[in-house]
Amino acid sequence: MLNGKAKAADYEHQFNLFLDGDGLSTGNIPESQSDYISNPGRMANGGLLSDLGTASFTWSETGNPVPSDYLLFGNRILDRQRDGDFFSTEFNVTGELSSGDFEHTVNIGTFFIHAQQMDYNIISSYLADFSDGKNARLVDLSFRDSAGNEVFYSKNGVTGPDVLVIQTKT
Repeated sequence: MLNGKAKAADYEHQFNLFLDGDGLSTGNIPESQSDYISNPGRMANGGLLSDLGTASFTWSETGNPVPSDYLLFGNRILDRQRDGDFFSTEFNVTGELSSGDFEHTVNIGTFFIHAQQMDYNIISSYLADFSDGKNARLVDLSFRDSAGNEVFYSKNGVTGPDVLVIQTKT
């Protein structure tokens, strides 16, 4: 007797999740503006953020200053895509041998499986206020260096290596 099975699957799996802050403040807690820029976990060009110059915290959507008593919270969001596919097959040949009082069942088979999965992760970091815990808004952080240049640490609330930009004074 010939017996066989085959299974195939194709998965599309994508999700997003907030991580536990930016991982740079002790306990991932909201920080004052001065604590945020003097935190040794946040470095730029080998030094503290405060070394970049005079800090300016503004609302991303309006450009207006963030009140100095508002707390800040750096956070991250993870975009993850984990698509995968799976294929398995099994074949068996079953037979019986018998001779007089002797009976024996013989089973010969093979099994094959192939599975693969991708795992793309993109982590985006951003800066927001944490003043009342209800209506957090994105915050832009820039610095004015000694030459008068504006150095952006967060733009549209997004922080990270692709954001650190120096605009030369004109």
